Amino acid sequence: MTWEHYVLVSIARLCVMILKLIKFIKPCVTTGYWSFLKKNGEAIGHQPAKSIEWHSDGSGVGTRHLATCLYGVEIPKQGGDTLFANGYLSLDALPPALSKQVKSLNITYSRLYLYERLGYANKWSTEELAQFSNVTKLLVTRHPVTQREALVFSIEECKSIDGMHESQSYEFLSQLLEFITDDNQIYRHQWSVGDLLVWDNRCMMHTPTEYNYATQRRRLHRVIGLEPS
Repeated sequence: MTWEHYVLVSIARLCVMILKLIKFIKPCVTTGYWSFLKKNGEAIGHQPAKSIEWHSDGSGVGTRHLATCLYGVEIPKQGGDTLFANGYLSLDALPPALSKQVKSLNITYSRLYLYERLGYANKWSTEELAQFSNVTKLLVTRHPVTQREALVFSIEECKSIDGMHESQSYEFLSQLLEFITDDNQIYRHQWSVGDLLVWDNRCMMHTPTEYNYATQRRRLHRVIGLEPS
């Protein structure tokens, strides 16, 4: 099955799932996603000091983010693509010994750690920052619908992995990315105005590519479907 066929089939299935769970869907970001957009002098979007690397939405929070919908409104002339890695294929791409190792590991995420790395921490009060607690999850999880094991993680949000300190954890995840982000392992979506992408965060990672933040506008609307409580 080609990447294009996999994505089309996944979109069709996810659209059905989202329609069934529509009452649980909450808009996390509804305008100005990944851009320095302003209206009447006020920021209506957000762009961190640097782009977020490979990640799965919602890694650092307790509530599972089932699916993400992203709609293209304004697209830069160059750059600003979105790359996707299939968590099922990612696990298969690892050498056998490494695949066995990752299945035994827990990963601890810190939303506060992510905000500090992206330069967001100074925008929050001490009381607001105190509400972000660490979340520990399995590095390899079993999809509740397909029952297939998937390797998905958020490298920027990782605080530690079992038996490793921060820098070792980052180096370990970087090593994994070398195996799972080869050109033949990923899908690159080059945006056009009006594109709508839907993906399953339980088995997919993604990352944006750079563009000229100072002169180009990239405006995407996002809705995330949360797991029913």
